[in-house]
Amino acid sequence: TLAKLSATGTKNSTTFLRGDNTFAAPSGGFSSGTAAATTSGTSIDFTGIPSGVTEINVLFKAVSTNGGSSYSIQIGDGSIVTSGYTNIGGGMSASSLTNTAFTNGFVLMDSTSGSWSLTGYFTLKGYGNNWFIFGGGVRTTTYPCYSFGGKTLSGTLDRVRITTTGGSNAFDAGEVNITYI
Repeated sequence: TLAKLSATGTKNSTTFLRGDNTFAAPSGGFSSGTAAATTSGTSIDFTGIPSGVTEINVLFKAVSTNGGSSYSIQIGDGSIVTSGYTNIGGGMSASSLTNTAFTNGFVLMDSTSGSWSLTGYFTLKGYGNNWFIFGGGVRTTTYPCYSFGGKTLSGTLDRVRITTTGGSNAFDAGEVNITYI
């Protein structure tokens, strides 16, 4: 019975016994950031991501900019890291498939146009300070795009930035958000 266990914590029908001999409540699932309108500015930051997070989904809803730079996700551990990424961003059109390597962030498609929007999601998976991205979306309503890669941080991830590869195009429509566990 529960009374005979010597573990610490609250012993009841809503907790479980962990391997470290403590009782804990099951995780409540994903937490959500606060959705941010992408209608102005050159970047959107999500900060205060708690330590221990191992998965972050970055969600794009009809996001567009006023220029031709590709969309990018950057991560950080106290500040945003802008170099040392291993990443391939790509996209398809009616007649071609293109892939481009990037080192300044996780780029979500190889090229864009001021008239294109992005809808989709990209997942960051981590263990320790190592983070990997995979995911995709659709630019406007016609062509798929994708991103794969990795980045090792020097500390614990606590922030995610959505920007463009040049960092100077302004957002002019849409919304972004994150969920994490």
